[in-house]
Amino acid sequence: MRDYFISLSVIGDGSAEIGTAPAEAYLNGAAYLGGEPLEAQLALCLSFEPLRYAIGFAQQVTEWVRMLLIGIVMLVLPGGVFVSFLWRSAAELPWTARLGLAIGTSVAVYPILALPSLVGVRLGPVGTWLVVVFGIIGSAWRIRAWLKSRPRRHLAISRTDLVTLILISMLVGTRFLAIGTLDIPMWGDSYQHTMIAQLIADNRGLFDSWMPYAELTSFTYHYGFHAVAANLHWLSGLVMPKAILWTGQILNVASVIALGALVGKVSRSPWSTPIAILVSGLLSSMPMFYLNWGRYTQLAGQVVLPAAVWTLWIALEGKTHSRERIGLILLGIVLIAGLALTHYRVLIFAVLFIPAYAILNLQQLLPKRDTLGWHVPIGIVNVLLIGLGGVLLFLPQFVRTFEGRITAGFAQKLATPAQSVSDYLRSYNAIGDLSTYLPTAIWVLVGVAIIRACLRGNRDSLTFTAWWGILLLAANPGWLSLPGTGALSNFAVFIAAYIPAGVLIGTLTDGLPVPFLHESLPSFRQAGRAAAMVGMIGLGVWGISQRLGDVNTQLGVLVTRPDLLAANWVRHNTPSTARFLVNTFPAYGNTSIVGSDGGWWLPLLANRLTNLPPLTYSAERGVTPDFMQRVNAFSHSVNTKGLDDPEVWQMMREHGITHIFIGQRQGRVNNPDGLVLDPQRLRKDPRLQTIYHQDRVWIFEVRP
Repeated sequence: MRDYFISLSVIGDGSAEIGTAPAEAYLNGAAYLGGEPLEAQLALCLSFEPLRYAIGFAQQVTEWVRMLLIGIVMLVLPGGVFVSFLWRSAAELPWTARLGLAIGTSVAVYPILALPSLVGVRLGPVGTWLVVVFGIIGSAWRIRAWLKSRPRRHLAISRTDLVTLILISMLVGTRFLAIGTLDIPMWGDSYQHTMIAQLIADNRGLFDSWMPYAELTSFTYHYGFHAVAANLHWLSGLVMPKAILWTGQILNVASVIALGALVGKVSRSPWSTPIAILVSGLLSSMPMFYLNWGRYTQLAGQVVLPAAVWTLWIALEGKTHSRERIGLILLGIVLIAGLALTHYRVLIFAVLFIPAYAILNLQQLLPKRDTLGWHVPIGIVNVLLIGLGGVLLFLPQFVRTFEGRITAGFAQKLATPAQSVSDYLRSYNAIGDLSTYLPTAIWVLVGVAIIRACLRGNRDSLTFTAWWGILLLAANPGWLSLPGTGALSNFAVFIAAYIPAGVLIGTLTDGLPVPFLHESLPSFRQAGRAAAMVGMIGLGVWGISQRLGDVNTQLGVLVTRPDLLAANWVRHNTPSTARFLVNTFPAYGNTSIVGSDGGWWLPLLANRLTNLPPLTYSAERGVTPDFMQRVNAFSHSVNTKGLDDPEVWQMMREHGITHIFIGQRQGRVNNPDGLVLDPQRLRKDPRLQTIYHQDRVWIFEVRP
């Protein structure tokens, strides 16, 4: 995390040949000649002094431990206390299931905590500390009572627990190591997520105006992830881009551990949970790959999803003791409302579990008649009460969605007949190569698990499988000639495929007559059990190298170290009223414009507006009725006509452009057309003055 510059000079007569590499060979820096940066890099190979390397890595691990502790007090302890208070029977669940419920409940609480700001009650960091202190004190009391109630011999750890803890440690190390050299989260989605979280922090709650970062006047987006990130920012003191990175990776770990809630419901084998963690967290590219996209909001939703579905499942079964039924309903309300505020599409995932359960348990859910008349099954009543409570909590934010285009766009997709779907949407919703979501071997094992569940008639496994089958149909209503293509995309479903993969493959050990998997077998099989443990840990070690290989900085990094230096220069050397033209390109079937280098981030990094707001401008209300059209038209004209066109210069004056910023990556990140602002051409334009050029970053000022 330090910057170095090497200077080579020739003393006396003669010359020297210096090896160079393409300009994109490294994300940062550039080769210089005579003090001027070139479109090239030095050819170099880094090596490290072992002792200093070890000290530096130890310092990094210290930061990991700090952030892990913050993650635990934020995302484990509050939910754990909440679940144990509302659901006394939770104490009878495996600790991995309780942990999954605790994590999901904690994440669901933070967006609900932000709701009072809609009526002017802004808790801000005070609310954060109230939740954290509640979790710490409640957990301390529970641990004290637990230690008193159990003999010392019960504190021994089982083999499966040991393997589970080792795999979780690998999971944490893999996710944290992956962001060690990143300053700014990757891809375009991360920009809007960072801005929303920063606005929540600035306003100590929800907001309408996006100023001073963007000219938008409504906020209708789901915000659960951003609420968690803002709370982590308040607790840790990290700047918001770093808080986004850490929140994303902590939730990446949590999304895998959270599966313990569903694994404990579907399988009775103690080995199912460690296998699910191994498969989903270390052998599958998802959700690790989310880091490249900044796909953090769906990730946060998928942390809450297992706990929400588990609660709906228990509620539908209707076997809860009457004294605990109220607690279960309250827990379900918090989880469903929190999920709705965290991700609208993942809420649909949870709701579609209800018809999946009904298909396989129809007799149980049908109204029954006796001598006193007809009776509605208690499971239906439970779910209706959870739904009603969740709707009431979600209602304030749902009403706000009508201020933008989210609700109208969703309704339009639902109403579009299958035969009228556009070619772009049909192409966008294509499933594609399944191996891009999960390795082929994992898909094969999922198929084996489904076949085995059908043969054994395991109702819980079949219910879980039916749920994901309905999700697949919901993403492809055209298969049944129904409208709604795109309302729930295949992409959203398949990047979540690690959930059924981990849970279903974990069920393969349920009732499987493999000697070394069962703790109750005679002691002479110890060697077999030890081999199984070593094998799982060995697969986990192999998986670490595979998952670290998933991180593709060339694919997703928009902001580099030179961009940060340039943004700092902009903050101190340009007027606060400056507005920058930055590199852009059209996306989503030419309906929206996105950025393609670090210039897009200037509003957050330098407090200077640009011609391009965050991608949410396509769904939010702008400062003028035609704001979206003006943004799109200006970008299109710049890219297709170039700055030589008089009409484009007129548009620049109308948009108030005073400067041009070309980032280190020079507009080529994910840019399919390759239409970029050419610095070599701009430097020759007499209407522009070069005021900054370091590494590959250029800043031009428009002459009066």
